Amino acid sequence: MVRNDALAELDLGRQEEAIQLSPFQQRVCAIPEEWNLALTGGRGGGKSWVIAILILRHLIKYGDRARVWFIRTDHAGCADMVLIMRELFGRIWGSAVRFNQQSGVWSGFPDGGYLEVNQMSSYSEYQKWQGRSATLIVCDELGQWPTDELPNLLRSNLRGPADVPKRMIFGANPAGVGHHFIYRKFILKTAPWHPYEIDDATWVTCPSTFRDNPFIDQTKYLRDLMASTAHDKELGRAFIDGHWDVIRGGAFFAGCLDEKRVMFPAWRIPEGVTVKRFLKPESHPVGDDIFLAEPDLEPWRFWLAMDWGFSSPCIVYICGRSPGQTVAGRYYPRKSVLLLDEVSTAWPDQLHQGMEMPVADVAVLIKHMCNRYGVAPHGVADDAAGIRNQDGVSVVDSFADNGVYFREAGKGSRIGGWTFMRELLNNAGKVDRAGLYVSDACRNFWNTVPFLARSMRNPEDCDGALDHAADAARYGCIQKSNGVTQREF
Repeated sequence: MVRNDALAELDLGRQEEAIQLSPFQQRVCAIPEEWNLALTGGRGGGKSWVIAILILRHLIKYGDRARVWFIRTDHAGCADMVLIMRELFGRIWGSAVRFNQQSGVWSGFPDGGYLEVNQMSSYSEYQKWQGRSATLIVCDELGQWPTDELPNLLRSNLRGPADVPKRMIFGANPAGVGHHFIYRKFILKTAPWHPYEIDDATWVTCPSTFRDNPFIDQTKYLRDLMASTAHDKELGRAFIDGHWDVIRGGAFFAGCLDEKRVMFPAWRIPEGVTVKRFLKPESHPVGDDIFLAEPDLEPWRFWLAMDWGFSSPCIVYICGRSPGQTVAGRYYPRKSVLLLDEVSTAWPDQLHQGMEMPVADVAVLIKHMCNRYGVAPHGVADDAAGIRNQDGVSVVDSFADNGVYFREAGKGSRIGGWTFMRELLNNAGKVDRAGLYVSDACRNFWNTVPFLARSMRNPEDCDGALDHAADAARYGCIQKSNGVTQREF
């Protein structure tokens, strides 16, 4: 690997003003400029300072051909970076380089070059970048975007002289609202400091924690991090150690959604065998024409739960309510709700976007899933699916025309539904309480629900960007108890 030393491009003047970099920052600066960077890890690792160094190097090296954008979701975050740049640029150029607070543009670089610090939190704000060109784009605090759609749109703006490398840099901490897509894209199947390909571009994930930053009081900073995350140990793992494998850290379902208690392996039902036959208690001969069997249990109940979406994903679960039975070595208390399998129309790499499949096509997928389990295609759906259009036809009506039958879930209070669902999740694993259990076949659930963030406006609700799987699960949970009364013994 060719070494690109950030300091080699700088005329630092007096020795006492020399810029010092940590080993982590030096390693980042040594990565070839043609490769994109994902600067990940815990809090206080020195990511912001090395981003400023990389911007500085780009401006010095390419002069008036350099066009750099630094983007965050909010004005306060941009202001933090401006302070860092003031300190860094002041040590190089003094007061010659100035920042325009209104336009967000720096000016006065001796060799030219363009640097803009601005915010982008919505599609309307993306319009300010439409049709413009940049050679280096930095999106800091990537986890503050609920999806990677807006940051990805900026990639179309990477263009310029052929001899100037085009690069994107993402800075991210775990446990933000965008935790899910950062984890899947830059953490899950990658090795730190080793290049990999995403959409024909080379990326390198560069992790760091506060322990990699010798320029702060690490002992005091650790105390501050521990105090700020004392309410959530998983969030502490994320902030302190930079772990991205946290399930609950800072999420809406913190403290109740535990993969070890809630997840179960998908049942291996033999082909041609219905789920009811699979679950029927087996009798065992003990001699003299005597057979021992489990007590005559009330039957399992199965139904569908759907959150409809066209441009957004449509999620459908097969739900089952346990009569109190051991299946595949695991006991599910009476009235426990199980999510056995799912149909999802979300794009695999864009979980917030639906494939825009018509009702007829979704119905085919649902019936195929129901046929595998031998379950009738009946269930509940979002109340909005029952609203009729100007032609007097609702989504529920359209599904009925295609052989799948839904009724309105009667979901009532959204907050009340979340409270009941959280209670079921919290009870999972208890032998005397009904719980909510989710099969590992429900991939959209496990890729989104554990990472749902709390709403900033209402802490009793979750952020709505990726709540489709959670909504479908909620509709399945709020169904009334099994209509069959418990057998008296």
